[in-house]
Amino acid sequence: MSLSGGSRQALRPAGGLGHAGLAPELPVPRSVSASSLGAKALRPYALVCAGILLCLTPADSTAAGSAVRLPGPHYEILRSGPAGGAHPRRSDEVAIRYVGTLSDGRVFSTSARDGADVSTFPVRTVIPGFSALIQLMRPGDRWRFTIPAYLAYGPEGKRLTPSERNLKRDVPPDSILIFDVELVSIVPAR
Repeated sequence: MSLSGGSRQALRPAGGLGHAGLAPELPVPRSVSASSLGAKALRPYALVCAGILLCLTPADSTAAGSAVRLPGPHYEILRSGPAGGAHPRRSDEVAIRYVGTLSDGRVFSTSARDGADVSTFPVRTVIPGFSALIQLMRPGDRWRFTIPAYLAYGPEGKRLTPSERNLKRDVPPDSILIFDVELVSIVPAR
């Protein structure tokens, strides 16, 4: 399968993970063996099928209900906030409402705990896929993120610790995470 004509120009990268017309890198997890792919030899972190995944990316993903599909974090716009709002930067803090689920639908984290409705945290302190996507949002936006394991907690997963009050359960190794996120406000870096 290949992209033809000008369709490469319509690709939209998510969170700076690629550029239009270029395939972003897609690391192959260690759990994928060369024999399972029918290959004689597969180097660690080889690029595999990134072009096929990019073929599925819609040309215009700015309208509510559309999604970006890249070999990285995906997002679906559920509701758009006011146009012209600022985007958070990596150095900012954000106030959000969110629910995080595993791919089987079990909730592992939520902002609605201990009587609070909103969680506030620095953008730079969260998993890479979440950080990349939150920086594309504007206050009032409500999006659904789908984050692959290698941009989340990876092969180690995440064990619940007493200090992590927003976590409800452990995140198993190699878990795909799904977040419904509403960006309430941005607290600019001082």
